[in-house]
Amino acid sequence: MFGCIGLEAESVGYRNGYNSKPDFPSPVGISPIRSYTDEVSLYIRNHSTRRYELTKLSTIYPMGTIFVLRYGTTWETLPQGTTFIQARVECLHKQADLITGVVAKPAPKTRPKSSVKTLDELMDIYLTTGKAAEENWRKSTFKAYTQALRLFRQSSKKVHLEEITADDLRQAVRAISSVLASCSRCW
Repeated sequence: MFGCIGLEAESVGYRNGYNSKPDFPSPVGISPIRSYTDEVSLYIRNHSTRRYELTKLSTIYPMGTIFVLRYGTTWETLPQGTTFIQARVECLHKQADLITGVVAKPAPKTRPKSSVKTLDELMDIYLTTGKAAEENWRKSTFKAYTQALRLFRQSSKKVHLEEITADDLRQAVRAISSVLASCSRCW
């Protein structure tokens, strides 16, 4: 029923490692199927490593321990000076609020789009200031590289470098090979 992860009531079957149903029925009005955002976990933030560790009932936590609630993708730090008992109570309250709808479930966070350059921009950089400029290519070499990159762009409709797969590269090689086979002196 209600409780932080790891604090649910255990039945004899679960305690002994069997995959049987719990011995107690689900209360009326509360669905036994909950989403992961209904689960509220209680963590501490380790002082030395700043990493999160799941709390344990058998551990005694010293004063000054930083307790953190986790629900969905949200990490909520509890106020300084909170004891383990107060943190567990807050964990239960937060879970009850999420289930009953008093508190809105956290929306998934959208990651800001980083300044990733498109393939066209990267190709322009490569041909103007990259390897072509460093090695001072001859006109025919520059023209061949430009043609190969143009054929690659025609064979793949992907916009960013991270989207390109090995299949896209194989398809581009086939496209370039077919162009080379169709004419003896395209460059």
